[in-house]
Amino acid sequence: MGDRIKYFSLNQLLNNITERVSSPFYEVIMRKKYMCHGGYVYSNDGDRHYVSSYQLPFLYAVPRDKCICLTDEIETLGYNVDEYIHLYPQSNGDYTIPE
Repeated sequence: MGDRIKYFSLNQLLNNITERVSSPFYEVIMRKKYMCHGGYVYSNDGDRHYVSSYQLPFLYAVPRDKCICLTDEIETLGYNVDEYIHLYPQSNGDYTIPE
């Protein structure tokens, strides 16, 4: 009898989730900013290398949690792609964030 289980109604749980999602702090933390696209690049010696979308946050020095890493272009469906900064592999090695 010492252990008590607290039960929540479905409305209480939904209200808690809604409050967290609608708060400005939560929006700032969880909002994705970058869309990473993997692809092939050619090195100076002419070799072809694949740079995955998951490597791009490191190369561009952006937080991984702010990125959507795509493995295929079909994954952009459902996103408003104009809202994101798109990051691509660069053959010249210049990984400055595009404006």
